[in-house]
Amino acid sequence: MRCERCGSSSVGDGALCAERCIEVAGHRFTAELPAVRCQACGQLGASASVLERFELLAARSLADAGASSGEAFAFMRRALGIPAERLAPLLDLRPADLARWDKADFVYRSAVEIVAGLIRRRLDGGDSRTLEPRAAENLLLAYHAPRPLAKSVRFDIRVEQLA
Repeated sequence: MRCERCGSSSVGDGALCAERCIEVAGHRFTAELPAVRCQACGQLGASASVLERFELLAARSLADAGASSGEAFAFMRRALGIPAERLAPLLDLRPADLARWDKADFVYRSAVEIVAGLIRRRLDGGDSRTLEPRAAENLLLAYHAPRPLAKSVRFDIRVEQLA
């Protein structure tokens, strides 16, 4: 692991914790993440895989709550990490349309559900990056009623990693 601040690869043990926060679509997601301290500059940081998991958990929470704003959809797309060229066909869109949706007031619930299904698949250990367009239809079969989402959500990543 390289230090974000100085680029050094001399990091200490991972027995520390760092609190991280993500604010998106009117919600605040926080978590204490396993962290390491850079021995060169003292910066406290978490691994990329831990940060990715935190973002996916926040994205899943937004999706489960039925968040359908452009801001929420853009965050879910970024957390998923699938390029627009690969995601657009799953939603029966052109890649340029996805960029417009990121700034929209409302995104179709079916699109949110497809992205949510991909996020859940990734969190469950599946590889959502290799999903074929036909499989997107199957994700819609898992449609469920949105659950209310608190304005502030806290995750315990250390417990999540053990599950």
